[in-house]
Amino acid sequence: MREQASQTPLDSHARPTTPPPARARRSARRLDRYDLMARVAEGGMGEVHLALRRGSRDFRRWVAVKLMHPDVLGPSLYVEMFEREARLAARLDDPHICAVHDFGETDGTHFLVMEYLHGQSLGDALSRMRTPGLPPRIAARIVADAARGLHAAHTHRDDDGAPLPVVHRDVSPQNLFVLYSGTTKVVDFGIARPAGHDQQLTRTGEVRGKVAYMAPEQLRGHTPSPAMDVWALGVVLWECLTGRRLFREATDAETITRVLEAPIPTPRAVRAVLPGELDEITLHALSRDPNTRYASALDLARDLEAFITLGGDDGRDAVAEYLTHTFAAEKSARERLLRTLARDEAPADADPAPTPPETDAEPAPEPLPTRTQPRAQHLPAALTLALGAAAAGLLAGAWIRSRAPSPPVAHAAPA
Repeated sequence: MREQASQTPLDSHARPTTPPPARARRSARRLDRYDLMARVAEGGMGEVHLALRRGSRDFRRWVAVKLMHPDVLGPSLYVEMFEREARLAARLDDPHICAVHDFGETDGTHFLVMEYLHGQSLGDALSRMRTPGLPPRIAARIVADAARGLHAAHTHRDDDGAPLPVVHRDVSPQNLFVLYSGTTKVVDFGIARPAGHDQQLTRTGEVRGKVAYMAPEQLRGHTPSPAMDVWALGVVLWECLTGRRLFREATDAETITRVLEAPIPTPRAVRAVLPGELDEITLHALSRDPNTRYASALDLARDLEAFITLGGDDGRDAVAEYLTHTFAAEKSARERLLRTLARDEAPADADPAPTPPETDAEPAPEPLPTRTQPRAQHLPAALTLALGAAAAGLLAGAWIRSRAPSPPVAHAAPA
């Protein structure tokens, strides 16, 4: 049974570290009410900045600002997709979803403002595991939070109060962000779609998402449904508990075959110390028949929380302690950098982050030509990841195109 689980370790979620930040070169740049302090990611559609909103009486707030390159404003499809992302994400108001604060256009530049997340992506947390698999209550708390955020999207209503459920379609460790406070948020609704709607802005035959986390019916091209996100959470939970990849193989074709046909071992068959309650919960989420899967992400969250409370609390303190201890150096360096940038009188741009190593995400297309890059400071990987997971993944959703069966869309956070 154990041999039927993927032999790929979870270090495929790892990101390289970068040297300490170099001395910043100031370059005043202001967009509407936001001081753009450092550029942390760039792609063919746009770029993401760490920004500071200043107000009276020393008020300030860190945010992530995504800008759309003026070069691509010509194709109306790209503008429509950018605006659609902003409208959709802004309406998803839940403590377990990365919040969108603002959207607008200034001097021909379209921008989207999102909350700054102080923590690490689950993908990076998994790459740093001190044991083969996360502690069970920590894994359960992280996935339960994500399930509650997705339930909010699945039960979304339009302005008239009519149900308009939104399906994420790209749930994976890279798109779940764990804060140092112990709370987990879902990020990157860049390829989300209303449940029951046609694949608008997606060409016929295209498949978007990471195939190792896609539900069988999603691989077959069925209409988006909340059950697809529940399946993906089941995969994430299995991998958090075991410290191994469940379906990923060397090629997409092999991965798809495993998703559709391979027996799914219980987590305890791979890691014998796990409690039996989590076996039942995990396999319920991983039912290949969506009709026998959890009826909602909320049902999954409730079962996980029932297990968590056996330990006497809600488990968030344990998540916070684990993450803070595991990333102590990164947390300290990032906080020092934020204090340094906040004291600057003028914002400073930063060079784009280095290209990440190969993961289960398809490489991004080449950036648009003839863009002048200012010299600036280099951000540490921890800060880049924090903003990248919350924002840079949205850049990829607009300019990645896949084939069916296809490599997964590149939504991994930049390093």
